[in-house]
Amino acid sequence: MMSSTRSTDKLWLVGAPKTQELPSSVLPNREEVLCALQYHAKLNPRDLAFSVRQTALNVQHQSSKANIPTIDPCDILKKVRRLNEEYNGLKK
Repeated sequence: MMSSTRSTDKLWLVGAPKTQELPSSVLPNREEVLCALQYHAKLNPRDLAFSVRQTALNVQHQSSKANIPTIDPCDILKKVRRLNEEYNGLKK
């Protein structure tokens, strides 16, 4: 029982990370960004910084496609990293 519970792909609070892609028709919300981050983190579990970078680039790309001026890319990285820290804090 325990091994089957731990091997599921479902994330606590947000569900299962379906793909690495953020929705293309609307701007992503925090849940979608977190799912994309967890998807990248599952593919490469040893390098969280890479996962954060990839997710931040995806968010920046979505904003540029919508022709919305964004904040500095470093600030996007900080926000994605902070979102991951908040999620990990909630799990405790």
